[in-house]
Amino acid sequence: MMQSIGHGAGIFLLFSGAAFSSEGGKDVPSEVGVSFTQVGLERDMWFDGEKSPLEWRCRAVLFIPDRWGFWNPSNTERQFMEAVDSTGRELSPVRFDLGRMDQSRDRGISYMEIEGFAPSLPSPGAEWVRLKGLLRVPVALIMDSPVYVLPLRKGASVLIPLPGNEKGNTGKLEDVVASDDMPMGMLYFKDFTWTRKDGKKTFSVTVCLDVDTPFYLDEFQLLDEKGKLLSAGMDSYSSSGNDNSIIWETALEFSVAKEMGNIGIRLRYRGEPEHVSVPVDVKLGMGGEIRKEPEKREERRNG
Repeated sequence: MMQSIGHGAGIFLLFSGAAFSSEGGKDVPSEVGVSFTQVGLERDMWFDGEKSPLEWRCRAVLFIPDRWGFWNPSNTERQFMEAVDSTGRELSPVRFDLGRMDQSRDRGISYMEIEGFAPSLPSPGAEWVRLKGLLRVPVALIMDSPVYVLPLRKGASVLIPLPGNEKGNTGKLEDVVASDDMPMGMLYFKDFTWTRKDGKKTFSVTVCLDVDTPFYLDEFQLLDEKGKLLSAGMDSYSSSGNDNSIIWETALEFSVAKEMGNIGIRLRYRGEPEHVSVPVDVKLGMGGEIRKEPEKREERRNG
């Protein structure tokens, strides 16, 4: 059974201050970390009703300031760490799958959960398992596109050049790819309704972006004619079967006190990915991280 480490909905920090080391030599933020949230023995129930073999598992959260995001998909999907229990027994390498990483944001932090698996079990009576190794994690800077203007009505659309398709771009207008085969996307309102309440119009719109080239959208932002943010978000994306053909879509709502003929749309997207190294060296017991062995703490008190 997996046991949670920590309490409540927040992240309980077990291993903090881990600095990312960039493999490409680029600047990456240093205030990042990894937090182990669960550890224990667990098995899965298969479709035929049979149970999988018992495994040692751990779950962790990687987190980074939200001007960065975790890149997905990754070409570093399956990675391994060494694991040794308190009796000296070596477990089989703990496998982490980074190919299907779900990320979220909260209070200025981007974070994602990863899970480690070891088919061999710790020795009976083992007090902890030491996990040691290096995770190669793909991250990307979150960038802003130019502001595109659409009429505020259902079916409004505009064909836009996709920003961020070349190395070293900054997300500015001059960084839009300029070539005969420039990657393009269709930006449009799929649904559009409005109501009036207390002298204000409240609009409900579904914003979509259709692309046929690799492009990783983080969120849509709606802005008024003065550039003030009205609403932002990202709900879902879907693929037509072609890996590069994707429809990004989100439903947004906003209110305005005066009439608006047009609205600005800004795309927040992930720039070029950068793989960074996250070192891990931690002892995990069922109660959490063990920072000092009991005998060392006793010697320190007696001394």
